[in-house]
Amino acid sequence: MLKASPSQPSASEADTLRTEVAILSDVAAHLHGATDVPSLLQTALDDLLSGLGLRSGWIFLGDETDGQLHLAAARGLSPRY
Repeated sequence: MLKASPSQPSASEADTLRTEVAILSDVAAHLHGATDVPSLLQTALDDLLSGLGLRSGWIFLGDETDGQLHLAAARGLSPRY
């Protein structure tokens, strides 16, 4: 029995995939040199936002001791936040 071959991605989907792979490659290259979690998270966030053309974003981490989410990295947020 023959299996159907997967459909080829459209040009738009292929461009999106190339962009995503490039962003992940940048993140991986920068994370390789990170020595602490805060700088690792900030670098990853900066690479993601730059690659996606965004101006702001944030990363929250869960704390197992209090069950709360805590802001771990941010860019482009209001200081009041």
